[in-house]
Amino acid sequence: MSDLELKKVRKALKLTQTELGEKLGVHYKTIQNWEKGGTIPHAKKMLIRELVVQSGKTADYSLLGANPKASGTMAYEREVRYEASWLPDQVPLLPLSARTLEISPAHFREFGAPYERVMSPIKGADFATILSSDGLGPEFPDGAIVFFKRIDPDLFIEWGKVHAVSTRNGLIIKRLNTGTKEGSLLCSGADPLFGAFEISRDSSTMYFYKAIACTSVK
Repeated sequence: MSDLELKKVRKALKLTQTELGEKLGVHYKTIQNWEKGGTIPHAKKMLIRELVVQSGKTADYSLLGANPKASGTMAYEREVRYEASWLPDQVPLLPLSARTLEISPAHFREFGAPYERVMSPIKGADFATILSSDGLGPEFPDGAIVFFKRIDPDLFIEWGKVHAVSTRNGLIIKRLNTGTKEGSLLCSGADPLFGAFEISRDSSTMYFYKAIACTSVK
């Protein structure tokens, strides 16, 4: 979101720099800096986009910084389909510090409220997290936000695709394939510097989530 786009958003929302700053929890001088080309934190960009959605101006996708349906703007899985009206859901943004925890529905019931919430570009996501040194390839770059949806691994795992596996030792985000041993999973990335490894698959103690969307990094 450039300085021109931020100013365009603010004027479309009919807000002064002070009013926009109050809604984003920053000083109006910070808004001035952003409109002059300063770097806008990703969390604040998501809040700005949320303001656009709440205003009912989503028909003008340029206000969101890009057309969410445009090729190259978002990295979507093949089966993802948009609704006729683009109304994103808000999902918890799992901080990197929390990825050492076991991530389950109970986890979000107990700890989810304090988490920052971000808009999901598609409906049905359970949570999102920011990638950092995961080595998943160019379509999942470091710094991108990935949105995950819980799946039943006994019914569906799309081999070769990025999944999050919640284990007792924390959350693993890798591409999944069948392992060399019966009942094992091969966890790997696209970068050879990140070595592949195998884990024992136990559907009774693990939670599985499939990556269903990934925001691009500009």
